[in-house]
Amino acid sequence: MIDAEDARWVALDNASEDWCGLYEIVWAYRTTFPAASDADRIAAAMESVLRLLKDGLLEMSFYHAWNSKTCEPISGVDAVRVVAVADSWNDPSVSSQGSYYAVSTTDRGNKVYFAGRSAVPRGETKRRPGSS
Repeated sequence: MIDAEDARWVALDNASEDWCGLYEIVWAYRTTFPAASDADRIAAAMESVLRLLKDGLLEMSFYHAWNSKTCEPISGVDAVRVVAVADSWNDPSVSSQGSYYAVSTTDRGNKVYFAGRSAVPRGETKRRPGSS
């Protein structure tokens, strides 16, 4: 089982360094949650990023090519839609012609991150039926 608060912290931590591809959050979960399946990691990442976006701690952009410096911001409503699409979490080096979605902390997200784990908003995100 993946703890929702641990998952949110790992996502925020990764996004605080720079723009972090959604796929990189799943990669980080492989280390943090080694017993979980990739399906459970992706579900937890979806829930975590959605919550952090809604809390105003993350922002999202779309990179047109892997390792590109060119990106376009994604609005809050569109970001919520992107998070829900499984293909958004794919590794760009093996799919989608290298394009990918990435998140980074907002100014508020940076303040929360540097205040420490206990400053991250608590509360459960709704789990999908059948997820553990």
